[in-house]
Amino acid sequence: MRKATSLLAALSLMVGIVPSGWADDTMQFYQEEAKVVSASLQPQPANQSPATVFTVTQQDIKDSGAQTIPDALRDVPGVQVIHTTTGQEEVGIRGMDKTLNNRVLVLLDGKSVLNGYFNTVTWESIPVMMDEIDRIEVVEGPASAVYGADAVSGVINIITKKPEQMQGGRITYTGGERNTELGSLTYGRKQNNVSYRFGGGWHSTNRFENADALATEAGKFDGLVQYDFSDHQ
Repeated sequence: MRKATSLLAALSLMVGIVPSGWADDTMQFYQEEAKVVSASLQPQPANQSPATVFTVTQQDIKDSGAQTIPDALRDVPGVQVIHTTTGQEEVGIRGMDKTLNNRVLVLLDGKSVLNGYFNTVTWESIPVMMDEIDRIEVVEGPASAVYGADAVSGVINIITKKPEQMQGGRITYTGGERNTELGSLTYGRKQNNVSYRFGGGWHSTNRFENADALATEAGKFDGLVQYDFSDHQ
């Protein structure tokens, strides 16, 4: 009987027959994973997006060992990351990269993080820890019709985790040469109708040409509190 059951299972796999419940769950999983929101401001499958969109997931960030957002974008096709000074990077799309790059719109959960003076972004000042990022969506090509004049070469949308996705805390610390130190603390949780998330961290490193001189030092903190009203409130 065991041999007959094993043979039947093997034949089912060979001809692509799986229980209907498995097939439905698998297809639903892939459909949810493939949806993007940054191209048209509406959730839609990536293969139906009106623009070229690449997604960097939290798992991609962990697998790459990226410690900063620009580092996490290095493997995205069509994206260029250059170092202008120690600890400061510039990110360009499709060859449009330069110092004080103002041709890429950078968003945090759909809201611009460009400074109002030069219309550029200081990546270290974006108030989010790497562990709080759910995914990063990169829209390549002009997106001015949707986002305005800042999206000349594309859009980078950093989408953070919901508090219920975290359900706990995490502490990280990394040290390296030239007195490089990176540390972060994140915590998120949902209890009944209240959900909250917070994170804090710092980054410091010394200069390339002088390993004893401080090149950059930055600290940041972010917090989020939400209350879900019931249907009667």
